[in-house]
Amino acid sequence: MKITNSIFIACLFILSVILNTQLLDNSNINFALTGHDEYLTVREVYSILNPLSWKHFFMAIISGDVLYYGRIMFYTDALFAWIPYKVFGITGLVYSIRMLHTIMVIAGLVILGQTYLKDWKYRLLFYVATLTLYYTAYFFIVPKPEPIQLLTLALFFYFFKKNNYQFGKYFILLGIAYGIKFNVLTILPILFITPLLFQNINLQLIKKFGRSIVYFFIGLIIAVPCLLLAPVKPIFIKSYLNATFANTGQYDDDSSVGIMDWLSDGFFGAYNGGWLFGALLIGFVMLVIYSGMKNLIKNKLMPTDLLFVCIGLFLILPVIVFTGRLWPHYLWTGYLLLILGCIIFIQSADRSRLLHKISLYVFLLIIAGSVYCSGQQEKKLFSLNTQTKELNTNGKQAYNYLKGMHKKFIAIQDLSVPYPFTNMLEVGRYNPFAGFKQPQVEQQFIWSGFISPQIINENQADYVMTNKINFADTLIDLQTNKDKMTINNNKLMHSELGKTIKMDTAFGEIKIYKIIK
Repeated sequence: MKITNSIFIACLFILSVILNTQLLDNSNINFALTGHDEYLTVREVYSILNPLSWKHFFMAIISGDVLYYGRIMFYTDALFAWIPYKVFGITGLVYSIRMLHTIMVIAGLVILGQTYLKDWKYRLLFYVATLTLYYTAYFFIVPKPEPIQLLTLALFFYFFKKNNYQFGKYFILLGIAYGIKFNVLTILPILFITPLLFQNINLQLIKKFGRSIVYFFIGLIIAVPCLLLAPVKPIFIKSYLNATFANTGQYDDDSSVGIMDWLSDGFFGAYNGGWLFGALLIGFVMLVIYSGMKNLIKNKLMPTDLLFVCIGLFLILPVIVFTGRLWPHYLWTGYLLLILGCIIFIQSADRSRLLHKISLYVFLLIIAGSVYCSGQQEKKLFSLNTQTKELNTNGKQAYNYLKGMHKKFIAIQDLSVPYPFTNMLEVGRYNPFAGFKQPQVEQQFIWSGFISPQIINENQADYVMTNKINFADTLIDLQTNKDKMTINNNKLMHSELGKTIKMDTAFGEIKIYKIIK
């Protein structure tokens, strides 16, 4: 029955090949369709593949501008994208990165399925339950750290089981996973305590524990190489801590977002399709925990289903409780491992018992709700080029208009306007060295998540490009009223700017405003 699994996975891969051919010129279209975070990844990889000097190349690998995703994601992406970039340019770079992340997602799920699910039917159930999620498709097309972290964790769990859940060299993989994204911090206690459960504490066990910690930190350095230089350059450890632990807030944090919002929209809504299916899943998880705790006490051994359900919950609950922005993709890795634990529970149950049959049918109902929910969400992903054709056309006309009007200018644009990767890379290459002059770009298009008087002043902008009626119609809730501005009667309504902004021209809904200095 391996053929069945292979066919299903091949279909998902082909689907990803088709999906990722869309929007190869730009990524952020009206914010909701594809993630603007892709610009971050493309910029970091481009800085490695096309450095200003050998010093820049070395620094772009070990440090770069982004440490909260580690560096292994970027230098792995760069290695994979090197030849496509040399042959096809930026388009090849973008497409190859997207496909690499697709391969990582599929590989991670297959490793988990093959390692922990013996029966092909349960593996197929796991693949259907996880590969059809909306946010699995999201990570196919938006290069973020979750795919490589999932693959790294899957390899860790493979060796963890193979070594009977004891300490070993493979804890280096756990360090890499933590370096990729520090949410792994929440599950470290479980994974370091499990090998100690019901063991006689002796010198040999303590040594194994200590060596595993060393391997963990070696993995962290592989993921974030600049930490190796921290003893001689403390700025690296300071930068890493500022990028991770001190960088948990975001510009669109909302203090009114609470646990019920996360459950309603972020968990039950985005993953399960509603309260009914979400409640069924929570009830199922509680059953697994109850059964697992009984087995833990009785057999003095950590049940695998309980292990993965706990890991999933430890990744999900801190987000739901402490995060003030409703970004459901934060829950993806935890949700996958939670589902794996539930399916392991079904697999391990006595098939002759009524409990097994009931739990299987209930879980099939949960998956049906999830698949339906994902299908509704994913409709917009399969026709991105069609949906954005007019906006892209208008965007090109707007760019050409400004380029033809002036030889030198700075234009600020927001999330609502297509932003070509080439425009972004012209003004955004990584440069850590003071005094090192980058090639000057006379016609600069600078992307900003939102536009405010401060951003206009800091960039000394000549023009503003937006697809919004006015700047107050933004999804971003700025923290103070003085940072907000509204276009009304072609004037910038802000006393501190000391400038006037008036309509220059428009292409469809894309408007170009000129800053009168």
